[in-house]
Amino acid sequence: FFRGPTLERIWTASYRADAFKLDLKETSPDYVDLVVEFLTTRPIDRDIIVASRSPEVLATIRDRAPGTILLLSVPDVDTFTRLQGDVQLQRTIDGVTARESIIDAEMTAWLNERDLILFAWTVNDIERVNELIGLGVDGITTDNLAILTLLDEPS
Repeated sequence: FFRGPTLERIWTASYRADAFKLDLKETSPDYVDLVVEFLTTRPIDRDIIVASRSPEVLATIRDRAPGTILLLSVPDVDTFTRLQGDVQLQRTIDGVTARESIIDAEMTAWLNERDLILFAWTVNDIERVNELIGLGVDGITTDNLAILTLLDEPS
């Protein structure tokens, strides 16, 4: 199996970045404890963003690493509908990271009304990038290096 670099090595290598984002797929208490320990023992020299599909994981991180920016990962409309009905979760998170195909004007308006940020994933089509920017998304994830280059150019 492939064993990538350690989290410590990635942290060190990204020292110039303005933000450090973790997208947590694991939800076990031991794993979350290790993530919290890692985050709380690092200098606060950049924004730390943690995304997860688990409201419980996000609540734990909110309690134990309160300066972390928390995003609920929203893969489908049903997950977004559950968020709309969960006031406690809305208070826990700072925003969502959503599959780009479910993002529309209604979603962005609802999130904006609550001052919740919105990241879109994975956007590899420049036309869709422009649509999402027009809708007011705060950030995108892409595999397309040409899009990254375009977005990094000053206007």
